[in-house]
Amino acid sequence: MKVAIVIPAYNAEAWLTDTLKTVVEQTYDAVDIIVINDGSRDQTSQTAAKALENCRFPYRILEQSNKGLGATRNVGWRATDAPWVQFLDADDFLHPRKLEIQAKAAVKAASDIAFVSSPWRQVTEQNGALQPLGPIREARFSARAPAEVLVPKNIMHPGSPLTSRRWLEAVGGFDESLRVGEDTDIHVRIALAGGKVAYAHSDEPLYLWRMHPGPRLGIGKSRYNITELCDLHIGLLEQCCKDGRIASAGLTPEDTDALLSYCSTLGRLLFRYDRAAFRRYFERLRRLSPGFIPKDPWYLHRLSQVIGYENAETIAGGVRQLKRLTGRPIAEW
Repeated sequence: MKVAIVIPAYNAEAWLTDTLKTVVEQTYDAVDIIVINDGSRDQTSQTAAKALENCRFPYRILEQSNKGLGATRNVGWRATDAPWVQFLDADDFLHPRKLEIQAKAAVKAASDIAFVSSPWRQVTEQNGALQPLGPIREARFSARAPAEVLVPKNIMHPGSPLTSRRWLEAVGGFDESLRVGEDTDIHVRIALAGGKVAYAHSDEPLYLWRMHPGPRLGIGKSRYNITELCDLHIGLLEQCCKDGRIASAGLTPEDTDALLSYCSTLGRLLFRYDRAAFRRYFERLRRLSPGFIPKDPWYLHRLSQVIGYENAETIAGGVRQLKRLTGRPIAEW
């Protein structure tokens, strides 16, 4: 069974050699490699060609004008007839046995299996070496309730599973209009269409997502726009709720609490940058969960009960600033 490795690359010459080394070292034999140079202004294509020149797998390096991540992934998976696709960002890493382990599960998968998932992890580079960042993540869920895809413990980087070509075709691929959250969007759309997740066991993370320094979520110089992300996330959650309430989403109480907590975290970050968008976001969240106020941190919960959430968040912003300046836990004040 052939697996296509689809690698969108934009100005990636600094990282691509290390990333492609993990591709060349795959122990699985039936591999088709597709690198798509998304209008880079550096030596991305030349770097890819050099890294792959002695590769035992067939490979192609496609050239296009800059189209963005979602569109470039679509170009990649549509350029192959492989039934399963490994998406790989140009600065991330595969475990040598990733395709071998997941392909064994994929070849046995029923037609409703859209993803074969395994453990994955975020990493960062310090002094030339990769260091773990946060816990190992394992998306162990059935997607019988599509909203499960949005629960933080179940979030999948698009490179962490193998993805079924059948299901990519079923939903029309990635939404090319999105500049943030295109991976979450396609995972939810596939779950809403009936696609499910199988799990391939591994004692080690099979995908490493490299995190770069600098702000990831915000406005302006941040990598991802927090207003766009919050709008997308709350919209996807609304689609997963049968009667417009989160209680109808089919989640366990624990998953419901975890998802609402994540929504609150996104909203609190949005509050720092865009108050009008924050108000719209929480109006929608309260329609999904009437009477919603954040459960944590404790001081925000208590203030919200007394003076309302927006006023409480204003005060909490000052509290966080004092905490940063003094370095003291709030409980010591």
